[in-house]
Amino acid sequence: MRVILDDNGSSKESLQFFYDHIDDFKPVKKLVVFLDSENFIFTEYEMKRLNVNMVLENWNGDQMHLKNLYCGYYGVSPGDTLKIMSKLGITDLKSFEYNHLGHPGIEILFREDGTVKDIISSQNAIFYYHQAREYNEVRLGRKYILVNTISQKIYIRNPQKICAKGLLTLIDHSEFESMEYWLGDESPLEDRFRASDYFEGSNQYNELTFGADEVNLVLSGKNYKICCLVAKSELIDLINCIWLYLNGEKILDDNIIFKKNNFYDVKSGVSFFGKIGWSIGSKLSENCVYRKIEKRDEPGDKQWLMS
Repeated sequence: MRVILDDNGSSKESLQFFYDHIDDFKPVKKLVVFLDSENFIFTEYEMKRLNVNMVLENWNGDQMHLKNLYCGYYGVSPGDTLKIMSKLGITDLKSFEYNHLGHPGIEILFREDGTVKDIISSQNAIFYYHQAREYNEVRLGRKYILVNTISQKIYIRNPQKICAKGLLTLIDHSEFESMEYWLGDESPLEDRFRASDYFEGSNQYNELTFGADEVNLVLSGKNYKICCLVAKSELIDLINCIWLYLNGEKILDDNIIFKKNNFYDVKSGVSFFGKIGWSIGSKLSENCVYRKIEKRDEPGDKQWLMS
């Protein structure tokens, strides 16, 4: 499989890049375009570059990754996107512009003869930078959310405050496989990821982010990880809320003593795990509690096991 990468800085240059390669690339099988490139984390495509807004796939499995060519509004770049549609055989451009171009995400399926099979709007367009559309979407911003489509990781500071419903949406789309958390100070999760090294303005006090400097909750799925930086005083409640959402049970007892940013005593009742074929592993020290629960596929059954 070839991946042809556009690394230009404007829509005009990216359009010319498309013209230079499309004749050798055709016939096209699928085209996917997003207003916000972060949404490619929800697709089957593996990104080799950041800020890719359009991917074309041909019938040999080759891919063309283009920058600067958007949908989602009416302007210069979407206008160049329309020129790509014309080159690919979409003749009624006014209808396409009216019915599809304004959507935050578009997927177009082609037949082997090059004709259009289907046009699907707003596919997996969960991330956005601009105006809100739905409550279950996640608004991007360098102070609170970082998305790396290459490593397929989403970093969120205090999701319980800035995008609670959006977090559940991300879990739903992730094909959830494991949960890993650290109660206490100096979390080593995600190679000791610290907000102060990556987030914009992270050293300034803000009520939404105060107390959330390190990744202490990781939710892993088939296609991506959700790495959460949660205020320690709210971490237990968030873990329980997620587990209630997934399984209708709490995973941690509320009776955990919190003192000077350290967890000293854990009274966690997990006896119900044995009834439904789950197990849990934990590592305890004077200052922290680490646990990871992992989903394993086994013949005829799916269980959660200690990894």
